[in-house]
Amino acid sequence: MEQPKQQIVPYLEALSQQQKQGSRLQFFTLSKTIPFLVRNGYYKQAVERSKKLLLDNKEHKTMCMHLQFELGNIYKNCLTDKENAIAAFTTFLEKYEHEALTPIAKVELEILNNYGGSIQKRYPRLAAEHAIPTNYGLSQNYPNPFNPKTTIEYQLAASSDVSIKIYNLLGHEVKTLLSGQQPAGTHHIMWNGCDNSGQAVSSGVYLYKIVANEYVQVRKMVLMR
Repeated sequence: MEQPKQQIVPYLEALSQQQKQGSRLQFFTLSKTIPFLVRNGYYKQAVERSKKLLLDNKEHKTMCMHLQFELGNIYKNCLTDKENAIAAFTTFLEKYEHEALTPIAKVELEILNNYGGSIQKRYPRLAAEHAIPTNYGLSQNYPNPFNPKTTIEYQLAASSDVSIKIYNLLGHEVKTLLSGQQPAGTHHIMWNGCDNSGQAVSSGVYLYKIVANEYVQVRKMVLMR
């Protein structure tokens, strides 16, 4: 049963107490409280929880990587704490040299170090591409109409569990494009006009739906073969 928003943090905390101490599942459960704390303005509590989780769960590398990156974002975007944001992103780059988030962390660090916007002025497109969105979003696919493939852009304001699925107008699922954890940022995913079994679908109107934490959005697209 869905939990009321104001109860979700204590609910997750209680759930974590039923899980094995120090386990990956417990770490994951507690880490899910952080986006809710940020969304409701409890930035310092989010920072303290992030730091404690990072300290107590060093063996869970992938989840620690996303959490360290989010810590930098909280300092930078929520608390406007330049010094600690620089420290957080520097720690990220020291620990995670060859990850998908590494170039984004480098841009964030350069922007913070310049603080006057020299990076934005010299490379505005690069800075815009790697800026963390302030809101969740689902853009119109392009091209549209399309044949045989199209690209879907979506924006995540925080690290999220993301599901993107294609449906026909009867509401039947056609294709699962994505299901899993994604970092904050602007992302793109392609659909090649095939269903879950790999068969090309017929021309027509299709719906694409994103679910990211509590954000849900649906848009239409047209396949013309």
